[in-house]
Amino acid sequence: VLRISAFARPLTSAPILGIRIVVHELMGRQVDDVDAKVLQSRQFRRGGLGALQTAQDNLKLALAIPLEVKLVVERQDLDRLLNLELPRPPMTLDEAVELALSQRLGFAPDQDEVEDAKRGLNVAEDNMRTKLDVTLSAEAASKAKNRLSSIRALSADYTAQVDLDLPFDRMDETIALKRAIIAYQQKLRNLEQSRDELVLQLRLAWQQLQTYEKNIAIQKNSVTLAERRVENTQLLFEGGRIEIRELLDSQDDLSSAKTALTSALVNHRICWLTLLYHLGNPEVDAESFWSKGLEM
Repeated sequence: VLRISAFARPLTSAPILGIRIVVHELMGRQVDDVDAKVLQSRQFRRGGLGALQTAQDNLKLALAIPLEVKLVVERQDLDRLLNLELPRPPMTLDEAVELALSQRLGFAPDQDEVEDAKRGLNVAEDNMRTKLDVTLSAEAASKAKNRLSSIRALSADYTAQVDLDLPFDRMDETIALKRAIIAYQQKLRNLEQSRDELVLQLRLAWQQLQTYEKNIAIQKNSVTLAERRVENTQLLFEGGRIEIRELLDSQDDLSSAKTALTSALVNHRICWLTLLYHLGNPEVDAESFWSKGLEM
């Protein structure tokens, strides 16, 4: 009834037969547009449900959960995320790098390997030095076999031995030293590579966090503008000044803006958790495998 009245108002002065023909043509084209939008929405919904099912299956595989277990998506979590204040790091990037290098557990084994290689190198270098071993021994007897106080020290036998090993023929030690040097340098390179990778990952997460924060502000403005456009096009459509296609396009733009805002919020949350991981946080409870840093 609204559609007929909206498109019939400009045609009140035309003949009745002409009104019927024009209204029929307009309504037919508008109905086709609505049907096309409905089909597109159904196709988009099926694609979204398929992507959701795939994401849930991947999560089950990652958590070693049977695929038969049903996962339920809580709408309240998304609403809480929309109303949540965005978290911000309470430090600079340089401070975050120092914190990550000191707390990241994955970085500690590389440091231990370097220290082990350094100790092996010190041992190999000691084996290349001149060796001087001095051995002193004494042998004395007592008159009584069960008394130490009567030991005759003056008549004891004293022995002194000196072993000097000069570094002339050290082929095996030289080979061991070269291997120790190579192992130490390799461990140093591994440590530097691990450090560079950690700093790069942390810097990338830091930049992405700032990018997503700005993107969220932009998408919020987009949603506000899209809602205002829907209100305006609704009034214009009810007044018969525009076709339903423009109203449907404005509603699609609003839906796309809300979807983009949700994606930006989710990406920001994932990036925040990634940043905590690179920083060596959060601390996870041993029983529940949960952390306060994961809460919203």
